[in-house]
Amino acid sequence: MENTFRREDVDFYSNKTRCSAWLYLPGGGKKCPVIVMAHGLGGTRETRLPEYAERFAKAGFACFLF
Repeated sequence: MENTFRREDVDFYSNKTRCSAWLYLPGGGKKCPVIVMAHGLGGTRETRLPEYAERFAKAGFACFLF
């Protein structure tokens, strides 16, 4: 299991509205699958999702949180 990752702040547009997100990338710079995570029920990306994203990134998956 890879133990390194990095997080990037990214923006994307949805119906002309700018949205902010975090992209977690595993170390090594290799091509990898991506998991898209969006919190429901009125939560935000800060609510418990980073812990999951870090574990996924350390396991070799990219994670897109918004």
